[in-house]
Amino acid sequence: MPDVTMIPEIASFFGVSTDELFDFNLFEMEKQVEEISHEAYKYRFTDGTESERILREGLQRFPGNDIILNNLLYTLDYLKITTVSTYTVIFSKRKHGIPRSEIYRVVFIY
Repeated sequence: MPDVTMIPEIASFFGVSTDELFDFNLFEMEKQVEEISHEAYKYRFTDGTESERILREGLQRFPGNDIILNNLLYTLDYLKITTVSTYTVIFSKRKHGIPRSEIYRVVFIY
């Protein structure tokens, strides 16, 4: 692995962006997250466990993604899982400055 400070120079040498150098495409990632969320939503009210499974698999592909975490929150709320109550308590007592996404991670990623 090259020295991190050389990455922009390497990208410039090949005439690509640093994102392209590492095969990172934000638009494609957002599209995949949207597809996962849409697929999970189809099952949210009829088969919540399937919706939860889809979203948890999505989190394995995109760890900590706020959109998937938010969809998981709604799915679990519909299933009336106690984790949602835990989230609500933690969120309501959080100190200012602690991002909501950090609370999601504490509650849902185990």
